Amino acid sequence: KKNSPPPYLLTIFISMIQISHSAFEWKTLILNLLLLQAWIPMVNESNPLKLEASTTSWVGVSWFLSALLLYWQFLRPAARFCQRMSMKLALLSLLCLWLWTAVMLYIWMNVHLVSGYFMMVVLHEGPLGYVHVFLSGVVLARVFLLLVYMDAHTGEAPDADTERLTLRSDRDQMQLPFIFKFGTSIALVCYLPLFWIPVRYDSPVLAVCHNGGLLPMMCLLLLCCSLETDLLASCLGSAPAKVLGRISYCQYIIQGNVWLLMLQHLQENFWMFLPVFLVLLGIIAYVMEWLVSAAVDWMLHDPLKQPAPLVLSESTDESSSEELRSTTDLWVCGL
Repeated sequence: KKNSPPPYLLTIFISMIQISHSAFEWKTLILNLLLLQAWIPMVNESNPLKLEASTTSWVGVSWFLSALLLYWQFLRPAARFCQRMSMKLALLSLLCLWLWTAVMLYIWMNVHLVSGYFMMVVLHEGPLGYVHVFLSGVVLARVFLLLVYMDAHTGEAPDADTERLTLRSDRDQMQLPFIFKFGTSIALVCYLPLFWIPVRYDSPVLAVCHNGGLLPMMCLLLLCCSLETDLLASCLGSAPAKVLGRISYCQYIIQGNVWLLMLQHLQENFWMFLPVFLVLLGIIAYVMEWLVSAAVDWMLHDPLKQPAPLVLSESTDESSSEELRSTTDLWVCGL
């Protein structure tokens, strides 16, 4: 139940009744239902004009859920490993993880040309190609903790022995580098032009961008949005932006099905196509997010709970307590 979120299963069901599926796709249905499609990649190259892969056979973007399921097994060990990292070591680790993208590009340029479509699926739509991206998220969380929180008992940087967290008392006086003060704007200015670069699916440019090349921009965007260091970050932390962030998962899962529905009914009406698509997608995503929230609430109130997580220190200052909750909510929403 916890491994197959309701929106994902609902999307598979919609896909079943919306379009016809090939024999290969039906063979991969069990893998998709169990979210194992990226763990055990299968391809069908019998028709060069219609290459098929288990990772995209039912829900085109569901391979990332399968990869996340594998990464989740290593989240706690990775987080414990990072608990004693200093700021300098954490930033150096982020740099090394980003440079690992060059290794992925080398593999892309030299291996997938020999192994063909199968290796492209493994690198682009499987956990092997994104290990460094996953680890970057864990290290970035450590950077965030060092910037915002301190040990409530010792007043020092949080580490593996920390039991309670509180906001750093000197956070308002910290002299952040220029790139942090305007990090959200810088990241978006660098990121948006990439939408206008036409690339093929098997292009090295796409391989670099898709497999970790954008890590500096994404890390900067996440971190600065959480710190709210510039006006744009404050806008992205507003209530409407948070709603968009919360429904983005459902929107990502269902967008292919909604797009296909629009093609079937409004393909010739260009002026109505995009507005109706966006409105319909937003409504469906919002309803599906409600299902996700219900499922998450059920998991959090499961009597068979895990050990209690790290506790945020209670504050006698009501405004500080509210700021603590707001900052934490924004960071969780961003991740």
